[in-house]
Amino acid sequence: MVPVVSLFVERVPGVNSCLFVAVKPLTCIAHEGIKRVPTMFNIKLHHGGNFMKLPNTKYVKGEVRYIDLVDIDEFSVHELDAMMLELGYSVPPVIYYHFRIPHEDLDFGLRALGNDNNVLNLAQYIGDNKVIEVYTEHGQTNLLTYFMSPKGKQKNKPIIGCLEYIRQYLMKRICNVMKVMDKAKGPLTPTVTTILDVNKSHASHYIARWNGGEKYQVTGAWQDQHVVDVRNNTCTCRKWELIGIPCKHAIATLYEMTKNSEDVGDIYRWVNKVYWLDTWKNAYSYKVEPIKGRIMWPKSLCPTKLIPPIHHKQPGRPTKKRKKSEDEKLSQSQRGSQSQSGTHGVSQEEGCKVGPDGVQKLTKKYVSVTCAKCKNKGHNSRTCKGQGGGNVICYFWKCFDVKKLMTYGYFGFH
Repeated sequence: MVPVVSLFVERVPGVNSCLFVAVKPLTCIAHEGIKRVPTMFNIKLHHGGNFMKLPNTKYVKGEVRYIDLVDIDEFSVHELDAMMLELGYSVPPVIYYHFRIPHEDLDFGLRALGNDNNVLNLAQYIGDNKVIEVYTEHGQTNLLTYFMSPKGKQKNKPIIGCLEYIRQYLMKRICNVMKVMDKAKGPLTPTVTTILDVNKSHASHYIARWNGGEKYQVTGAWQDQHVVDVRNNTCTCRKWELIGIPCKHAIATLYEMTKNSEDVGDIYRWVNKVYWLDTWKNAYSYKVEPIKGRIMWPKSLCPTKLIPPIHHKQPGRPTKKRKKSEDEKLSQSQRGSQSQSGTHGVSQEEGCKVGPDGVQKLTKKYVSVTCAKCKNKGHNSRTCKGQGGGNVICYFWKCFDVKKLMTYGYFGFH
């Protein structure tokens, strides 16, 4: 292995070589041998975009860059800041980092990557997965998973310290949302505006036909055909009624209604009011008032002193085994049934039995024990009576007085 001053590796399509950008000293390891190094992994960095939550969480308007040969033992959030500097971003504005758990989607697999505790959480996935996807957000984030993992051990603090942290967090949260609302353009929230623009671009590829009543038949490519009911604001694709935003079939219907000189109005009025910018502003119109420091708090005059509850020791021996989930119990019972049916190739007649956890165990049916005294098989030392004649002294030792045997010369001396 040869030391190389590099961490950033940009892959060029169609070229086997890599372009190294100097970031920090690192030991160069062959890419095909990275699986044999448990602490090394690659980062797939998504940057320059933002998350769109509806209908499913997606990362849109972003770019992808690969960072190869990263050592988890030397990795920290500061390394990500250095990578963003190399990409041309300025780090002083707030940048939120998230990593996705391998084999999980963005709805349930995103985790915060903002402090050392989050890096330790990331480290547990490095052994089996050598490519970790990292997502960035600039300025503000709306993902609750990031704030569920705050810096420090806030959850281990006393109740007053925990409530004080929540109050300060809510103040910061409201201010960040207000800044986003001030920059928002249009009557809808920024995320819904993006979704509606995408649906508008797709609606141009569909044709709507009126049935003379309140329904329209919308036809597109690849036999994509649905029925839109403008009276009940529904579509057979169910997206309109599920999320409250007109789908591409509904927007194509509104275009057809406009051609027929019907008063449709602005498209945003067909969106549920919960996505209107005015509704968003009303939800965050309430403020959290600042308070004075703890040294200036008035002392409580309540004569009652709160004490922790009395600890009651439960009867019986405490259990050491963890409690298994219902899915785990079901899978174990299925394995047990498969073992009993002979699907594993071993039957109970061959000397195997299936335990309660579904694991095959060898029986002691055909095992012969050996006595520790006379070294004969078929019995143990507790039931030994000199069987087999291999060492009869054990029988004499129990039945006669040892001193008399020595007196009469049974051992060859007097």
